Amino acid sequence: RHAGDRAALREALVAGEIDTIATDHCSFNLHGQKDRGRDDFRAIPNGGPGVEHRPVAIATSFEGQLGPEDLCRLMSENPARVFGMYPRKGCLAEGADADVCVWDPQARWTIRAATQHQAVDYTPLEGFEAHGRAKAVYVNGVLAARNGEPTGAQPGRYVPR
Repeated sequence: RHAGDRAALREALVAGEIDTIATDHCSFNLHGQKDRGRDDFRAIPNGGPGVEHRPVAIATSFEGQLGPEDLCRLMSENPARVFGMYPRKGCLAEGADADVCVWDPQARWTIRAATQHQAVDYTPLEGFEAHGRAKAVYVNGVLAARNGEPTGAQPGRYVPR
């Protein structure tokens, strides 16, 4: 997008005119899948990897402009509403699934494909200096990740849409 388009999107997000941040996450490898379109762009699988780094990319990019409540609303509550999963997902309330992320805003790290967990050989955010990290992630009340690393627990359950 052009600089003016990006500026308009940023302003709309901060002003509350955009209510959801999501991704068309598709973990196609650059080598062996995306590069099939080298001679014909129509053969390139659509989408890109992004779900693992989306929260920190948004938190870092809008540091000082969006607070924790905004980030929760934009990346959890409102997407849950759009997909008809609210209030089971997207809120902290009795009867909800107890999915919680404890965020460390002081963490500093660099996004690298070599250290990511998504099963793909690249990240469009390679080298991005990230501010913040999920210190603990609970799924259904069970610790599923600590300091960016999975614990091995698999407490989630599929929610049909």
